[in-house]
Amino acid sequence: MAFRKPLLWGTRRANSSYLNISATFTVYIRGEMSEKTPEEEIPVPQAKDFIEALAFAAVVGFTEQRMFVIEFLHPETNVVVDREGRIKGFRGKLSSVARIYIPPLVAKRLLRALSTQIKLYEEKIGEISEKE
Repeated sequence: MAFRKPLLWGTRRANSSYLNISATFTVYIRGEMSEKTPEEEIPVPQAKDFIEALAFAAVVGFTEQRMFVIEFLHPETNVVVDREGRIKGFRGKLSSVARIYIPPLVAKRLLRALSTQIKLYEEKIGEISEKE
């Protein structure tokens, strides 16, 4: 029996103890010889060095070694006070919480999965505004 081409087999529910949320993930898996259906759950184990972080920005690029790079950023803010202790405002910077390198094929699949999830999100919750 030959391997099938990569397929979108459905979604996976996951809970986050870090953020106290649950999410639905689109799962792409290389072709397998089993006859699974989209309704079946697909267990995806976490690696020992798995990280979970809240990111408010991302920077995307690619390298000369033909890898895409996604850097996830999180704000670090400090309260600024005067000599009398009155709050004058906030100052901060973005710090990197994770940098992921992925090959072009995975980047393209990620783009497709994000498009699918954004469409489902907007159908269920409402349009995402890009106003800043």
